[in-house]
Order: sequence, then C-alpha cells, then structure tokens
Amino acid sequence: MSQYDTIIRFIPTKDSKDVDWIQWHKMLVKGLGRDRANQTFTVAFAYLASSSAKTNDLRNYGNTVGLDLDTNLVQDAARIVTTVQESIGGVFDKIGGIFRTSKYIVLIVVALILMPVFMLLFNVAKKPGEVVGTAARAYSGGGAGLIK
Repeated sequence: MSQYDTIIRFIPTKDSKDVDWIQWHKMLVKGLGRDRANQTFTVAFAYLASSSAKTNDLRNYGNTVGLDLDTNLVQDAARIVTTVQESIGGVFDKIGGIFRTSKYIVLIVVALILMPVFMLLFNVAKKPGEVVGTAARAYSGGGAGLIK
C-alpha cells in the first residue's frame, strides 16, 4: 500500500475527534511535505470537521505547524453566499440557453409567415393589373380563373 493510499484511507470523518485530525495532519506532512499537507488539511477540515473536532488543542497544534484553523461567522457566511451565487448562476445559465434557442425558433417562424406576404407584394409590384384583376374575380365569386 502506497503512502497516498494510507493518507486517503485515514481521512477523518465528521465523527472524528481533534486527536484524529492531528494524527492525520502528521501523516500528511510525512507524505506530502508541510505546504501541501497544510493545504490539503485545511480543505478537508473545512468540509469534514464537526464542532467536536474544533478544539483549542487542535488550534494550538495548528498554530505551531502553520495552519490557520480559526473559522468565524464571516468566513462561513462568505462560503454560503458563494454557494448560493453559483447555484443561482447555474439556473440563469439554463434560462439563458432556453431564450437563445427560442430566439432562433421565433426568427424561423416569423420568416415562414412573412415569406408569402413578401411574395404577394412582389407579384403585385411586378404585375399590378393582373394581380388586382385575379383578386377581384376571386372576391366576386367568379373564381380566380386558376381552377377550371
């Protein structure tokens, strides 16, 4: 079993005590070096540690090895706000995708509706007398002369 397997295998859980977190940090330092161990520990601690692990003993240990484990209400609120912003942003991205798609559908439908109107106007401009005569015969019930 490699050192990474050992490190991953012993990641503390929400039920872990401060002693377990300290022991795991020492394993991280041996396997990853101090800087990477501190980064890894800080992320894992922020997401996995319960309030029972956030003790003075752990904070004192963290201060001696360069860990900043002091979380406060402002940091927690900032993390919550970021999570909410990302969620809302995802919703608006989906809505925006729907509107982008529907915009093209509306353009196609409008083009299909307006095309016969423009064809009629073109024919009226090209041969006004013939179109008007055909329309008058069709309207008066005499037929347009197209169907016999």
